[in-house]
Amino acid sequence: MRILSALFAVFILTSGTLLSQVDAHYWTHQYGAQGLLLNGAVIANTQGETALFYNPGAIGMASQGFELSFVTPNYSQLKTNNLLGEDNEILGRRLDNGSGFVGVTFKPRKEKKVTFGISTFQRYRTDISFEERVILPINQAQTLFLRGDLDFERKLSEHWVGLSMAYNITEGLGIGVTQFSTFHNQDTRFNFKREIISSLEPDEIVQSWRSEFDYGLNVYSGFITKLGLAYRAHWIRLGLTYTSPEYGAIRRTGSYALEDQRINVLTNTNQTVSNRNNNISIQKKSPASYGFGIDLLTDSGTYSFSAEYFSEIPRYVTLQDTDDPFDAQVNTDLPTVVEIIEGNNSVFNFAVGAQQEISENTTIIFGFRTDLDPSNRIAINELPEYLGTVGNVFHLSGGGLFKRGKNNFSLGIDFGYGRKPGGQQLANFSNIDQNSLFEQRGEPIVTSTFFSAMIFCTYDFIFSSMEPIDEKSDTNY
Repeated sequence: MRILSALFAVFILTSGTLLSQVDAHYWTHQYGAQGLLLNGAVIANTQGETALFYNPGAIGMASQGFELSFVTPNYSQLKTNNLLGEDNEILGRRLDNGSGFVGVTFKPRKEKKVTFGISTFQRYRTDISFEERVILPINQAQTLFLRGDLDFERKLSEHWVGLSMAYNITEGLGIGVTQFSTFHNQDTRFNFKREIISSLEPDEIVQSWRSEFDYGLNVYSGFITKLGLAYRAHWIRLGLTYTSPEYGAIRRTGSYALEDQRINVLTNTNQTVSNRNNNISIQKKSPASYGFGIDLLTDSGTYSFSAEYFSEIPRYVTLQDTDDPFDAQVNTDLPTVVEIIEGNNSVFNFAVGAQQEISENTTIIFGFRTDLDPSNRIAINELPEYLGTVGNVFHLSGGGLFKRGKNNFSLGIDFGYGRKPGGQQLANFSNIDQNSLFEQRGEPIVTSTFFSAMIFCTYDFIFSSMEPIDEKSDTNY
């Protein structure tokens, strides 16, 4: 049983190093005309239907209408150095559309203080795959060489649907709540092969270690509640938010499939493990978060600051399973034991932005934000924890907001960059011999570099408007 547990742990540990390198952070995506241009510095001054997400307290303090984010081509690149050996480089590129946002707000007939809204958007999305082959000579063995293969694919998505209600206590003070329902899916395919082959007889394998692993998690209809407070005066705006951890999921399931085979001619031993199990009960936790925003309205423009603190997720068991891989068809009792433990560090993100109106219908906007690394931790069967992500990512955006009648149109671009040294190698293929083929870890010399560029376009269809606080504040809406 210990051998089977250890073999399975290798799958998760090695794949976990790769998985977490491409996981989304808490502030990876922003939404809407202002949210994208200001890079999320909108908690105090959310305009349009993105208030349903950023600050429900501001829902009834802006124009009501329909907002759609579209035409958002996003190029991302993740380069990982030394993951499979010294001077090894793995480059993953992707070009697709970024996460969009659809929202609508409306007031009941003859009701001025209450506003309702509906929104839907993707909160997290990862879809990365790459393949790599390494062929190297074996140290101190002239007739032997190493052939190593890595196939990796990871897909992660989390979709949010929200129903909102806001109440304007006064013309400049509003409170609101959005009740989100979340749907989380992730699938991982990880195949890893190391073989020592003789150059004299290349069709015969001298030593071999082949690992195949598939892993999936699904959480259907979890719930997250977001509360918001918004205050607006002639020269200042304030915003406060609270987002609950996920709770009350209707269904949580997990599955895994594994194959592991080792052939070692030095010890004349063969080892193999094979199992799969579906519909395992899992746990998935998300952090509570607290947001704050302030906007200052001056003659030279509007200056915005927003920050959000995400609480720590203490270590917890994501998946736990003890299963007989032979379904009681053999006499020996060798169950596969699986226990995956995860946890995240606390994170404090912030964003700053500036708006300058250059004409009645045109405003130039710039924004900067952090997307700091929550350092997802993965441990299997009480073995040491593994860390691995793209590290802290920083975003810079800019563009224009254009008014056409009551409607708003935006066009802009966002650049993101992150770099993290000191990650753990899967294996050091450049320093393998027959005695070290089955060692699981290399050196902490992996460097990950992330870059992204997104062009975005949004349109806000407005079909009614509130009276502005005064003429000056109206020009900054």
